[in-house]
Amino acid sequence: MHRAPQPADPDGRWRGLETAVAAREPLVAVLPSDHPLASHERADIVTLTADTLVVPAAASAPGLHEQLLATWQVAGGSPEHVRETDSILTALALVEARLGIAIMPAAVSAIVWHGLVARPLLQHRPAVETVIVWRHDAISPVLHRFLRIALSTPEPDVLSPEHSR
Repeated sequence: MHRAPQPADPDGRWRGLETAVAAREPLVAVLPSDHPLASHERADIVTLTADTLVVPAAASAPGLHEQLLATWQVAGGSPEHVRETDSILTALALVEARLGIAIMPAAVSAIVWHGLVARPLLQHRPAVETVIVWRHDAISPVLHRFLRIALSTPEPDVLSPEHSR
């Protein structure tokens, strides 16, 4: 059974839903290990705009896709120098094949393999926020257990201004 979405409140929130930040992490540049910036402590995203940016497609990660493209364009990157993939792992494989570079959430640093390096960005960019959304009237013990675990992170229960409650 398909249920029509509830109307939004005047401030843009959906009635009946709660949100909380579970994680907030900076962006990093993922580069082939022989890239000129791979030996630097931090990667200058403005310099990286000479490369092709490899990003997960909007269909697989819509919020991340939008944030990565915005970060790229603010740094002067051209939309013509963007290659979309079906997943983060495919993006990393294309970077390893020297078909571009990637800008990803810092958690990706834990899965880069030999031939790749992850470097923090030289310039400050908005962090990637992982947000949990649930119905305020949900009474499932599984949901309550999940929320207790997910929200026990050091991140504050605060969204960035454009997404705040």
